[in-house]
Amino acid sequence: MQTIRPSIADRVRSAGSQLRSLVVDASVLVEDERRDDERRSWLGALTDRSLPVLCLIRGAAAMRALFGSSLGLSTILARGFGVVVESDRIGPGLRLPQPRGIVIRAGASVGTRCTLMEGVIIDGGRTVVGEGAVLGARASVLGGATVGEYAYVAQKSVVRVTVPRGALFDSAAPSSRRRTVLPPARSTPDLAAGALQRAA
Repeated sequence: MQTIRPSIADRVRSAGSQLRSLVVDASVLVEDERRDDERRSWLGALTDRSLPVLCLIRGAAAMRALFGSSLGLSTILARGFGVVVESDRIGPGLRLPQPRGIVIRAGASVGTRCTLMEGVIIDGGRTVVGEGAVLGARASVLGGATVGEYAYVAQKSVVRVTVPRGALFDSAAPSSRRRTVLPPARSTPDLAAGALQRAA
């Protein structure tokens, strides 16, 4: 059986897509810093702890697209930061406020403008994390599970099922599977704050 290898143009296009995603990631950092202090927006983004991790994630994905190997960037990411990313299907605008101990297995898909806190584990297979979702510290999304768009998964929760769009999910609380409808026009931090206010 003959395997079909992507053309050089396809590989360059894929690597360019990863680098464009890095630019979006950096602009999200600037936007977050601008909310805190207008004068320090670029400086704050450049000194953010997650910027080197984002650069390594996107760089490794670009190298895998071009050469079929991350050329050691994945090893640096794992040993230096404790972050293991095997999937290249991560949307732009990724937020990593505490970039330690994060694992994203091969086959998992993470949507645009998602926030992953410290210790998040996303299993492989057909696992999907929707656009704008927020995964709390040490949350786990098991293989084949889906986290809907703009959903919030509480810390230390284990997702085995489908979390609806805009829902607040806490695996420790039995009433957490109720659907919370949120308007799609708001930004991710506003949606997460709104979900938390409704849950309180």
